[in-house]
Amino acid sequence: MAEMKEGLIYLLGIGQEDLNVLQMTVRALIVYPLGIAMVHVGDKRFLGGIAAFDFLMAIIIGSILSRAISGSAPFLPSIAASFALVLAHRGFASLGFRWDGFAKVVKGSPRRLVREGEILWSEMRKSSIGEEDLRGAARRHGNTLSLEEVSDAFLERNGDISVILARRPAADAPPN
Repeated sequence: MAEMKEGLIYLLGIGQEDLNVLQMTVRALIVYPLGIAMVHVGDKRFLGGIAAFDFLMAIIIGSILSRAISGSAPFLPSIAASFALVLAHRGFASLGFRWDGFAKVVKGSPRRLVREGEILWSEMRKSSIGEEDLRGAARRHGNTLSLEEVSDAFLERNGDISVILARRPAADAPPN
């Protein structure tokens, strides 16, 4: 058991001033899924229309590569860690495509805010979505000023609100 602990300490580079390629790569592969979990704990709305999965990748890669460029981190280990994360991201995306359960864990699930014209206030509260946010989505995506015309609305995985309008009979349609 002690050997396993020592191996893990080495792999993570704990207590070392300079990390090698393997240690930075292992750290990157651990930080990535932990970061996804952290972003999911936060509010979907801060993501600005992109999935947490992609948002986190952009932040981490940008941070690692900027350190490689500025010289505050070793160049080759930084590049190796970045490539490892890009491959992990691609792998997570591929798994999510093939397995919906994994996609829900990594990317989240949509949340229904309106069902058959009724606002689901408990879901609105859970999502920190106010009525004015819903009205804005109805104007933007439903081209309507009236929430009464909204049949269904969802807070999507990327933080956007989608709106489905209730069907209205066409004015010039012949009666059945």
